[in-house]
Amino acid sequence: VIAADDGITHITKEHLGILLAMDLPIIICMTKIDRTSQKRKEEVLSDIENLIKFVGRIPFKIKDEKDLGVVIDKIDALVPIIETSAVTFEGFDILTKLLSLLPERKRDLERPFLMFIDRIYKVQGVGTVVSGTIKQGRIKAGSYLLLGPLASGEFKKVKAASIQTHYYPLEEADAGLIVGIAVKGVKHEEVKRGMILCDPSIRPKAVKSFEAEVLVLTHPTRIASGYEPVLHFFTASQSAKLECLDKKYLKAGESGKVRFTFKYYPCFVQEGDKFVFREGKTKGIGTVTKIIR
Repeated sequence: VIAADDGITHITKEHLGILLAMDLPIIICMTKIDRTSQKRKEEVLSDIENLIKFVGRIPFKIKDEKDLGVVIDKIDALVPIIETSAVTFEGFDILTKLLSLLPERKRDLERPFLMFIDRIYKVQGVGTVVSGTIKQGRIKAGSYLLLGPLASGEFKKVKAASIQTHYYPLEEADAGLIVGIAVKGVKHEEVKRGMILCDPSIRPKAVKSFEAEVLVLTHPTRIASGYEPVLHFFTASQSAKLECLDKKYLKAGESGKVRFTFKYYPCFVQEGDKFVFREGKTKGIGTVTKIIR
């Protein structure tokens, strides 16, 4: 959401970076068009289009409902821009129609079970319960899984004693569902946010260092080797040291190849994973290209 009077702000860039890192469709609403001149609207629209092109997407200004079919068919590449007003309700009908036409996200049910742990509970009479959104696959109560990586880098064999979603017991749960899983075989204090619970066939490895292609969205100066931002992978977050590989430094608007080394402990990372890196505010986004160790 971008106000026509304020234009693009650092929050706009921060939200855009998060959406790109999560690989979600992007829709831009330019609000408060009743409060600005035509010239100002055109200036903000131009800024929005330039920002979208900068991150490798194609801006597409929607004029009427006839344009919706084009957008829906290419929502992964196109970024629709809709002008709206909460006073005159201009654009609301088109926005509502667009949202109703969005396809349901495909659930990855074919690959082995994988869930990133978001929260950990200690429930009386049950023991340790971990919750999160199932990223891929499905799980059955009674299954044996791997949990980790622990501080040592190892993954521990645990049993999914029971599964619940919103206090409703399940025998089986699929990708996309938020669940709580009671696990046996691990101490409560060993489990941390950002760890994974997965099928043993994944053969997970604890990663300390990896290479990535990054895009710097915002930064007041230059980013050089030795820079230590906080990286966010799914539910995991940790400081990491950056090393520039193909350039001496990077500045806002530039992309490059870098190596990150986690500062404190290894994490579960796979090639192709997307992440956000920040220092207070979001600074950029990246994609893992190679696991080092």
